[in-house]
Amino acid sequence: MKVTDLFFCDDVRNELGNKLTLCGVYQQKIYVAPNATWPILFPRFCIVARIQTEGESSIKGSLLVKRDQEPEKNLSSFECSGNGERSSFLLPFTFNLFSFLREGKLTFIIEADSNGKKERFEFPDYLWICPAPSSPH
Repeated sequence: MKVTDLFFCDDVRNELGNKLTLCGVYQQKIYVAPNATWPILFPRFCIVARIQTEGESSIKGSLLVKRDQEPEKNLSSFECSGNGERSSFLLPFTFNLFSFLREGKLTFIIEADSNGKKERFEFPDYLWICPAPSSPH
C-alpha cells in the first residue's frame, strides 16, 4: 500500500458511475482574511487521500495531523477492503465544523495496517493556513 497524494477541498460528492466530485479544491495554501479571528471555523472541510494497493485485501488505519512540536492528533479512522489486485482509489474524509486554531503549516500522516504490515506515510508541512496577501490599491 502507498499513499501518493492528499487533496484538500470544501466538499466531496459521490456521483453516478463510481465518480467523486471534489468541490473547491485548495492549493497548498489556504488564505484567510488578514483580520480574521482565530480559530477559523470551516463549516465543511474534506481531505482526500489517493491510495495505491499492491493486492492487499483489507486496510485499517488513521488520519492524523501535527503542527510543529505538538503531539499528533487523530482526525479519523478508516477501514476499507481491496479486491486482492493492484489498484488505485480515492479515500475521502469529510469533517463538519473543522477548525484551524492558528496560522501555520500542518503535517498530515496516514498510518495503516494492510494485511498485518504496518506503514506510515507523512506529508510534512503539506498545508499552510495563512492570511491573504494584501492587494495593491
